[in-house]
Amino acid sequence: MSKQIRGLLAECGVVLPKSVSLLRKELPYILEDAENKLTTVARSFINEMNEEIVVIEAQIQTKNSAAVGNAKQFQSGRQMAAWVWLTPKLYASGDSMRMGGITKRGNSRLRKLMIDGARAIVLWVKDKTDRLSQWIKSLLIRMHYSKVLIAVANKLTRMAWAILSKNENYVAA
Repeated sequence: MSKQIRGLLAECGVVLPKSVSLLRKELPYILEDAENKLTTVARSFINEMNEEIVVIEAQIQTKNSAAVGNAKQFQSGRQMAAWVWLTPKLYASGDSMRMGGITKRGNSRLRKLMIDGARAIVLWVKDKTDRLSQWIKSLLIRMHYSKVLIAVANKLTRMAWAILSKNENYVAA
């Protein structure tokens, strides 16, 4: 919807960069500016679209915080990581055990967010010397990049559980 607002503004001679945050920041000033070429109908329509965006963002925020529900439902971070399906599938028969890849079960959106967060962290560990960065560097030497991402996402999930389960004020909306 922000692209539509930007397009309508461009037709009226108001050009903004492709930044949603900048659009959200500048839009009230643009709507109040009597000097630009926006008609009354266009101002009203763009304002309504902006209000819809605010409502949708609030709904998204509510759903994001409720993705896990209550972290205290898990006894450990390992259980939460398994719930998100950031653990490998285990194949076992007799004396042999083999680990497989992660499955597509569980909360795919939350799993994707955790993996994206892991990707961002892995990209920035090059010059870092903290324990987590050193651990990630050692994984990068031994493992394929994709496996490192899953391992880091698993660790992030476990760290999130540790923070959320100890925060007594945390309640998902």
